[in-house]
Amino acid sequence: MVRQWPDCLGKSLAVLEIDLIFNAVADAMPGLRLTDPPRRLRSAWINGVKELRVRAD
Repeated sequence: MVRQWPDCLGKSLAVLEIDLIFNAVADAMPGLRLTDPPRRLRSAWINGVKELRVRAD
């Protein structure tokens, strides 16, 4: 049987914080629209967005 280790304890908090931030920005600026797909950060250590281009209507 292979034992799987849980994700880093801080990961859940970081995901929650990012979700709250993006939702707060979306609520404050409802006219924001994506202009391009997000560019991902290519890293063995960090899984994230490097660039997220938007426009305001």
